[in-house]
Amino acid sequence: MTFTNVLGNLTKLEVLSLSSVNISSKMPLNVSSSLTYLDVQGTELLNEFPLSSFSFPNLQTLSLSSNLNLYLDLTKFNWRTVSSSLLELDLSYTNTTGKLPDSLGNVKSLKYLRLSNCKLFGSIPENIGNLKQVMEMDLSHNNLSGHLPWTIAKLKCLTEFV
Repeated sequence: MTFTNVLGNLTKLEVLSLSSVNISSKMPLNVSSSLTYLDVQGTELLNEFPLSSFSFPNLQTLSLSSNLNLYLDLTKFNWRTVSSSLLELDLSYTNTTGKLPDSLGNVKSLKYLRLSNCKLFGSIPENIGNLKQVMEMDLSHNNLSGHLPWTIAKLKCLTEFV
């Protein structure tokens, strides 16, 4: 059985942690919609990650970090459809490109946002101030430009900003 077939058969799976397991393939689309925790950091995932194809109504943690051959475009994803339970998003050290979309500010449940060492550019959107629960935000080592939006001051829970 292939990796894709195995995941497709696990329809009730809630936690999937394959951190540092060498998968060296594309991320399958038929992953359980029951997932609350998905950690595939450092698994050598390849090609474009189909963010727009994923629907995880209960997802709390999504960690795709340290997959240098994984391509993501944050502007192609409708952040308004993200689970209201998403607490942690880690896309650091991936080939994530584009601008930070305004709609990222709609993921109001986020506590940890890690987007370091990607290929992001442009300015930080003012809607980032809507992430009132965020405690840690790492946007370091990107090509972001412009001034910090004044709305950062609304992030009263923020303890670490890099």
